[in-house]
Amino acid sequence: MENTSKYNIKSVSFLTNLNIHTIRAWEKRYSAITPERTETNRRMYSKEDVDKLNLLSEALKNGHSIGSVAHLSIEEIKNLVTNKSNFSLKSAQNLSKFQSLIDQSTLHISNYDYEKFEKLLLECSVNFSKQSLLIDFVIPLLEEIGNLWENGKIRVTHEHFAVSVLRTFLGSLIDNNLNPPNSPKIISTTPEGFLHELGALIAALFAMDFGWNAIFLGANLPAEEISAAAKANNVNAILLSLVYPSDDPRTGQQLRKLRKYVGEDMSIIISGQSAIGYLKFIEETNSLLIKNLTEFPELLKNIREKISLA
Repeated sequence: MENTSKYNIKSVSFLTNLNIHTIRAWEKRYSAITPERTETNRRMYSKEDVDKLNLLSEALKNGHSIGSVAHLSIEEIKNLVTNKSNFSLKSAQNLSKFQSLIDQSTLHISNYDYEKFEKLLLECSVNFSKQSLLIDFVIPLLEEIGNLWENGKIRVTHEHFAVSVLRTFLGSLIDNNLNPPNSPKIISTTPEGFLHELGALIAALFAMDFGWNAIFLGANLPAEEISAAAKANNVNAILLSLVYPSDDPRTGQQLRKLRKYVGEDMSIIISGQSAIGYLKFIEETNSLLIKNLTEFPELLKNIREKISLA
């Protein structure tokens, strides 16, 4: 029997895990779907529209751009996402594409051009999946900004400008948490003495993309505050991002305190470029170390399975 159900844009956003801004952009800019309109001019989407949006999202995760697949039929996109024979070629093309975007971004940053940098970020959020946006673009961009600063090619004010724009942009994405209220919860923050918050923000967004409700607390929180927030929100995991420094004498004690406050059953995840410097304390507190974000999905999956068995 043909499914004649109609969905408003909020329902479609929930069913596809795409934010409303992205759905409208794919509709207006790329004519990916053509929803019906009610007498009051409200968009109403069909089951086929929802299916196509889900397939388009999957195609983006496989490395395709929205502009190259939006015009295809549902069957054509199905064939595309199941055929990965040209994966290596597409990967090479994507690397070049993202490097070009990074180069454009650093130019805007060097000129303190907020409008052009923000526009580029918004276009990337529409054209790429959240995973690709974070792993292939945002993280390499931050690394490039760090390298440019270390080599004296940009000033510290450029770095602060870039971080400020990225914080606002990523914060707007985290506001679009579309996962069901009964999804597992994770807190993402940095411990006392760690001021760089973008790593924790990126991790929160990544967790959301894998079905978790993420609570981003900002930076520089003592163990007592992190524990209080975890208990108040009944979370299933805590992620701490350790970017800099790699030798803070307070961190070992903070990890010990946090473990004591939240108990042995709470999953404490440690990430960030300086995390390895605290390996002794990570092991001592039975915390979980991830060396890069690509390890995060499997870890989240394991924690979720552990929760379901409890």
